[in-house]
Amino acid sequence: MRPEMTPPTWCRRAFALAGAASVLTGVVLLPFAGAVGAAQAATKHGAATPAPAASTSSTSPSPSPSTSSPSPSPSTTSPSPKPSKTPKPGPHQRPPTPAGGIVVKGPKLWDPAANKNFADPSYVTVSQDHNLTNQVVEVSWRNVTPSSSTLYSQNTTNYPVMVAECHGTDPTRWSQCFGADNGGVAGSFSAYGPMNTAYATTTNSDTGQTPIQLLTAEEDNQLGCNIGKPCSLVIVPAQGGNIFGSKVNCSDHSEDAGLTAVGAYAFNSFSGECSWRDRIIVPLYFSRTPTDCPVRAPAFSVIGSPMAERAMVQWQSGLCSGADPLAIQYDSAQAEPLAREDFLAGTDDVALTTVPSYAKGKYPYTYAPIAVSAEVITYWIDKASNGQPITHLKLDQRLVLKLLTQSYDFDHESCGLGKHPVKGIGCDNAVDGDPLDLFADPEFIKLNGHIAPVGDGYQVPTVLGGESDMTWELTRWIAANKPAKAFADGSFDPWGEHVNTDYLDMALPTNSLNSMDPYPPIAHRYTPVYPLSQVAQYQVDNWYPATDWTKDPEGNYDKLDPETTGDRALFAIMDEADAAAFQLPVAAIRNAAGKYVLPTDANMSAALTDMQTSRNKITQSLSMTAKTKNAYPLTMVIYAMVPTGGISKHKAAKIAQWLDYIAGPGQHSGAQSGQLPVGYLPLTAKMRAQTLKAAQEVLDQTGNSPHKKSSPSPSTSPTATPATGSSSSHKVGLSSASNPIVSGLTRYALPVLLIVGGLLIIAGSSALAVGRGSAAAVSRLRRLSPAGLVHVLRRKKQ
Repeated sequence: MRPEMTPPTWCRRAFALAGAASVLTGVVLLPFAGAVGAAQAATKHGAATPAPAASTSSTSPSPSPSTSSPSPSPSTTSPSPKPSKTPKPGPHQRPPTPAGGIVVKGPKLWDPAANKNFADPSYVTVSQDHNLTNQVVEVSWRNVTPSSSTLYSQNTTNYPVMVAECHGTDPTRWSQCFGADNGGVAGSFSAYGPMNTAYATTTNSDTGQTPIQLLTAEEDNQLGCNIGKPCSLVIVPAQGGNIFGSKVNCSDHSEDAGLTAVGAYAFNSFSGECSWRDRIIVPLYFSRTPTDCPVRAPAFSVIGSPMAERAMVQWQSGLCSGADPLAIQYDSAQAEPLAREDFLAGTDDVALTTVPSYAKGKYPYTYAPIAVSAEVITYWIDKASNGQPITHLKLDQRLVLKLLTQSYDFDHESCGLGKHPVKGIGCDNAVDGDPLDLFADPEFIKLNGHIAPVGDGYQVPTVLGGESDMTWELTRWIAANKPAKAFADGSFDPWGEHVNTDYLDMALPTNSLNSMDPYPPIAHRYTPVYPLSQVAQYQVDNWYPATDWTKDPEGNYDKLDPETTGDRALFAIMDEADAAAFQLPVAAIRNAAGKYVLPTDANMSAALTDMQTSRNKITQSLSMTAKTKNAYPLTMVIYAMVPTGGISKHKAAKIAQWLDYIAGPGQHSGAQSGQLPVGYLPLTAKMRAQTLKAAQEVLDQTGNSPHKKSSPSPSTSPTATPATGSSSSHKVGLSSASNPIVSGLTRYALPVLLIVGGLLIIAGSSALAVGRGSAAAVSRLRRLSPAGLVHVLRRKKQ
């Protein structure tokens, strides 16, 4: 020891040097330990390893247009003390910003009651503005001119509000917004499909709201909204103004009522100048989609399970943009029965399914759970009093069966009521004696006495056509209920109603739904659609796939118009992921315990405890007789059928990489690329272990060896630890541990080296730091129709 160095200083430096050496040793061993851990994770014990932590992304509140900013993550520091009472904003003050959303300040708008502008500015709130995809967001506003009616009409409602999706973040022209320059006509079509423009009214308290579906470049390439091309919402409050003089005067509101303040004029580029001037713009930033990924040959193909589409899209987006990119070809349009057939024939590499197959395929295979979701019954039923949608609905198995079989006397179509039969088609004796419609059904009234009749008199659900596992699970749930099954077989319900007799030959359960009542008004209204995404789209558009049963002069059956918001009675059967993304109301349905439950995470988790394992000892389906109190009865586990032999090493490694990602980072719920979208329940630890085990079997191609077979039994080793991050470079290890003694030593010694070394460095460094217009003209224009006025103004501007 040097004479000038005191013992305390020597100790401090020794601690620091020892710590550095320990950490250095741990770092040197880290790659080896990672390889060992990855190999051990899926060898004979089948234990799963935790996924690596994600690389952190920017959380800047003002992202550049070329990037997608993730939602801010919760702070890891202790929260500061909050006041005992948080003051709420006044009715005219700035509203609170929703989590993941945005509030935008607008201009001061016209107040007809005070004959001047509001004293406070307008505000628009959008429920989500980042990490967007094809989904619905909620738009609300305050301090906006009250409308003259509750229900919107483009010709009679004064001061309505239009919400349109626009190209770019600063639209200056009507043509930049999809459907904006349409005279306020809802439900219109274009070369790019149905216009998503939303129209709504403002209450007497100067507030209002409306949902709007957002379209990505995949749904509307005219807008082209994607991760590199942000778009916007434009909220246009009808403001009227005097457009009839030699010069437009937006401060003159004498011509508003019944003229320039109605949608036909206000939402039109030739007469809506004053309304457009007061537009409020909200920028929108979209998530990456598979179409945004660099073009490269897919490593393998996946087919099946339309229920998995939203999860697959986000996983594909995360995998294709990571450090070790992986491109996958995925076809979600094909339902599970066809996917199983194609996989077994070797046409596709992976099939997604819920119901297992026991047939022998071209290659040996096993199953890997990838997602948990649910089948749901969505509805639009508006309150007759105020036009707002009902948010609480209960349906039991027999009521759902009645909807699927059209067991109602819609429009007095049955025979024997003294009504003259319809010329050419007579009457429909298959529903004689049945209630007029769902709202007149005593069974429905008993469960939903708060709901009054609305709509056009027909309640015919939109359902998926073709063979599907979803249809099998739905009808299995119905068939397991004795009153519903008896009703299907021809028994009367307690109120004397019987099944539509044209459906007496309907088998339950079944994997396909078909129209069986040939009576034209019914046959033209019950049309199963394909693929599953179309079911959701019809519901979002307030529409169902029906046509008029009589031909037009050209001999065609015209499609019926969308139902009017405020007077809707629409039902659809779809997947929970689409229902959640589109914010559709979902019915509470009856489970085996007699409880009416919604597809919440808690209720889907409860259903997992009632799952029965099939004879392959891997796949599970819900027991329809188990009586867990809160179990949602249409919870479904989606599995990947994956080859354990017969494919190349390269393809096997890529499929294993995909499964490994799904079992790790892919189980984190969120809206960002690579995460698990809303509408899916994360896999349990046991399921993740099964998926990792299957990944190793694919990687090793265990089915190729006559001495090694892919084990169908689930892993009994320790369960997987939930992943803590997102990383597309996380892969299954390609080698196994050749020396278990060294492997075990490394596994346990490495954490000790790193922890002890870190503490020694901290101790040493800390110790050292202790030692630093005219009346006549107006009269003429008032007599013009909306089309006539637009024509006059068009000529004037030209």
